[in-house]
Amino acid sequence: KSLLIVVVTLFIVNGCSAFILKAITPKKSNVKANSFPRRIQKCEITRYCTTNNLSNAKETTTKVGLDSLIAQTLLLEEEAKNSLASASDSKEVELFRVLYLGKNGKISMMMKEMRSLSKEEKPKLGEVVNKAVAAVEEAIEIAKVEVVNKEYRATIEREALGNLAQISGIPMFHKPLGTRHPINLVMDLTSKIFEEIGYEIITGPERSPEIENDFFNFEALGMPPSHPARDMQDTFYINTTGMPGNDSNILLLRTHTSSVQIREMEKRTPPFKIVVPGRVYRKDDVDATHYPIFHQVEILAIDEVGKLTVPHLLGTVKYFLRKMFGPEVDVKYRASYFPFTEPSIEVDVFFRGRWLEVLGCGMVD
Repeated sequence: KSLLIVVVTLFIVNGCSAFILKAITPKKSNVKANSFPRRIQKCEITRYCTTNNLSNAKETTTKVGLDSLIAQTLLLEEEAKNSLASASDSKEVELFRVLYLGKNGKISMMMKEMRSLSKEEKPKLGEVVNKAVAAVEEAIEIAKVEVVNKEYRATIEREALGNLAQISGIPMFHKPLGTRHPINLVMDLTSKIFEEIGYEIITGPERSPEIENDFFNFEALGMPPSHPARDMQDTFYINTTGMPGNDSNILLLRTHTSSVQIREMEKRTPPFKIVVPGRVYRKDDVDATHYPIFHQVEILAIDEVGKLTVPHLLGTVKYFLRKMFGPEVDVKYRASYFPFTEPSIEVDVFFRGRWLEVLGCGMVD
């Protein structure tokens, strides 16, 4: 009086169906294992290839002609390309790579079919299979780039800087010519935030030149000839000896973007609001926080007396910082001194457990 439970499991392996026959004896049964027929104790796995007609592995395989194998290879190549083009992420790309080009991949297995061909036919099939492998490998590389760009795009759309502002455009991460530098991305983001509230972006060598003269860089901003910032140890001066039309003009690499304020005020009639991003140059010693070349983003707003006040300035600053660092950022204002603003204010944000100075501002004097 023995009880035998037979479980049949169907699964798919490399495009082939397989059945496993298991003999299971309940724990409470006293039936001895060797009392079962040998054909049940030693179960066999019978695989049924679904590529062509179903046949038992022990049966003789029907010989397939060269034309049929070539057609099948080309069909698998097209199938692989379509699958890779529809891949939604990197994991799918890898799965398709293994499915078609892995050790037991569909296209890789076509090489084993050469054993049934004549010596004259084997090179012909081998050439077709090699071309198919090369074409699929190229499609895999293209698919990798596409899915990674999709993932970056989804990340940028999902994760906003400061929960509100986002960098527009997708950096071309997999182009051999390079990518956009993080400094440029941050400067663009900063300019965009101010542009959203009515500021005009000023760039280019005509409106925001990096080679500046003494008047716009120093004198017009309230820095007399005796000012320490004019010292040769702090500023890069350009030798204009023999330069036509510049004998009486002192040229230098601008030490701040504030020179653009004077240039724009000479051209415009108030009211106006501008934002000026750009590179500036100072003879600083190189360390963790100083370099001879660095970047500034400067804003200027001009209107009738009484229409722009210190609360307007602080509100604009707070709006920018919350867009950049998030709506919950802590902001601290400190009294300071700049030669062309009064009052002058330094601004800090609480970042990673400490106060970090991020900008200076003031009312133009």
